[in-house]
Amino acid sequence: MSVTLIDAKYYGHAMKRARRELKLDSVHAAKLLKISHQEYKKFERGRTVIPENIYVRLIHAGFSLLAFKRRQTNK
Repeated sequence: MSVTLIDAKYYGHAMKRARRELKLDSVHAAKLLKISHQEYKKFERGRTVIPENIYVRLIHAGFSLLAFKRRQTNK
């Protein structure tokens, strides 16, 4: 069995980079993840570890975006 260490600041920084790259503000990012803006900001600042259910939504959104981009480039 392996152990995974979670660094809230690392994941928060990654969320912020991705959000900025997509040109989203934090209010819209929170809405996409179906969480409050205040909760989103806690995650992005690394003050709170992202719960598994939110993390799953975040990963799902990422794969959805990749699939959409792939379809756009194959046209």
